[in-house]
Amino acid sequence: TVNLVQVINGRLQPGDIVQSVKTEITYTIKTLGILTPEEVLIKSLQAGQVGVMTCNMKSPRDALIGDTYHAKDEPVKPICDIKRPQPMVFAGVYPFEGSEFVKLKDAIEKVCLNDYSVTTVHETSPALGLGWRLGFLGILHMEVFSQRLEDEYNAQVLITTPSVPYRVRLNKRGKSNDIEYLEIQNPSKWPEPYMIDTCFEPIVKGTIICPQEYVGAVFGLAAESRGEQLSVEHIDQVRTKMEFSLPLNEIVVNFFDHLKSITSGYGSFDYEDAGYQETMLTKIEVRLNDECIPELTTIQHTSRAREKGKE
Repeated sequence: TVNLVQVINGRLQPGDIVQSVKTEITYTIKTLGILTPEEVLIKSLQAGQVGVMTCNMKSPRDALIGDTYHAKDEPVKPICDIKRPQPMVFAGVYPFEGSEFVKLKDAIEKVCLNDYSVTTVHETSPALGLGWRLGFLGILHMEVFSQRLEDEYNAQVLITTPSVPYRVRLNKRGKSNDIEYLEIQNPSKWPEPYMIDTCFEPIVKGTIICPQEYVGAVFGLAAESRGEQLSVEHIDQVRTKMEFSLPLNEIVVNFFDHLKSITSGYGSFDYEDAGYQETMLTKIEVRLNDECIPELTTIQHTSRAREKGKE
């Protein structure tokens, strides 16, 4: 792993042992260099310089952007507070042909080298074979990732319907005081109804800007998506800014396309995480010849379960 670093104070030399503030892992510096724009090896990096550092860091996921390093056994305060990106959309990814599993594995590993926000977990499907459950920051992130697999590595993939992480509070039978919270990223892992006390779904604060003549249609779309109006503001004589509280599950598939359609392409949409809120959720299973197909299992709001099941 090659890291681009800035020396705030002191001096770095090959052989120095440094420690990460965030991960608390120690590394021995092997080489140092500067970009001119080609990489040129140097003997040391002084305070104020920006250069590249190689060390015995085995995984790019240990290299957190914004992390602070210090000399071993000489702790310092972090220069800035950083947090790992939390995936908010999960989908199953499988090779189009079972024989391409190894090729797809190599492609995913290479794309993840410079995109450590993607989480990967191996998954096996009776219908689709060996694959992965990948976590993304959003639906656009997922689309870009899959497009890179195809464009850069010619890897053909099958992607299951994206889902979001839910939380449930389990109320174990016979132990009324023993309550447990569980985060579920894969709909097929949803607990039995009798085990669930309360369900929670992720909520986002969505901001929509569009011409005034489309405001009615946008409110209708937000209502269909179980959205709650937060504010309305007229930016100028033409455009209106609206903020809604929206369930993340309602916007990860087709919401942006529908918004562009009803606003003739003039509507813009942005959102940010707003935590979790209590709700009523139901698991929908699809059975073929009386056998459940896990890849087609989805979680829906209880009020839409029957409609979604028929669809």
